[in-house]
Amino acid sequence: MNRARQAATKWSDADHQKAIERLEGEIHQVTPAKCKLFKTLFQNQERQILQEVGTKATGPRRIFA
Repeated sequence: MNRARQAATKWSDADHQKAIERLEGEIHQVTPAKCKLFKTLFQNQERQILQEVGTKATGPRRIFA
């Protein structure tokens, strides 16, 4: 366990991200094509929601008022 932890701390950020993406794909059984499609659709939805919320929100005080 300690050796694995030491090896993991020496990974670059890119290696760390690649390992996460590979493991997530294996866990959820997602192909790279499905992952790319999901990310594209998610980004589009996220942008739309942020635009809607941005036009309706006036600030944090409104939430607690």
